[in-house]
Amino acid sequence: MGKNGSGKSTLAKNLRKERERLLGRGMKERRDVTDVTSRLRIRTEMVLVGHPDYEVTGGSVVFKGENLVEMEPEERSLAGLFMSFQSPVAIPGVNNIDFLNMAYNARRRKLGLPELGPIEFYAYIFPKLELVNMKADFLNRNVNEGFSGGERKRNEILQLAVLGADLAILDEIDSGLDVDALRDVAAAVNGLLTPKNSVLMITHYARLLNIIKPTYIHVM
Repeated sequence: MGKNGSGKSTLAKNLRKERERLLGRGMKERRDVTDVTSRLRIRTEMVLVGHPDYEVTGGSVVFKGENLVEMEPEERSLAGLFMSFQSPVAIPGVNNIDFLNMAYNARRRKLGLPELGPIEFYAYIFPKLELVNMKADFLNRNVNEGFSGGERKRNEILQLAVLGADLAILDEIDSGLDVDALRDVAAAVNGLLTPKNSVLMITHYARLLNIIKPTYIHVM
């Protein structure tokens, strides 16, 4: 937690910039779905992804026995890290269910598991739609295109639910949400927490902590 300018989102700045760069390149190249979805599984860490404003000059960051500093952003994502956008962007021309299916299959390949076809994946994702209170027709729309602020945040949590990350960093997931949307998003996050995963939330407001009970609170 902390006020504006305290450095909360700076922890995540490198990831966001890199992901926006890849998004822009993917759209410029007529949104090749394979390229955009596979390389956007960057959803990861803090100031350790290679943003040009930062340089890691020493030390290491070990996650599940691997040094994140030596890994590419997409490798960190496949290793089980996820990060939400503070302001989720739209990807015109990229279908939501195709995006999620290809991202999920990339994770399964990393884990040595067989990929899911469209029918199998729909059966997998349907219960997760209920978790975030989203209708099935959102799957057939382009990623975040025409979505309200609350719908975009729900879609971020849907991506987290699909990927099953071990560590999720949620950057101001509560910003811009009305009471109902905040309740839905918080309930979904609570529903995803298990003894085997973790969530780091970045927020300005204590209201989120009234619904998602943190183990620790760090004030910057």
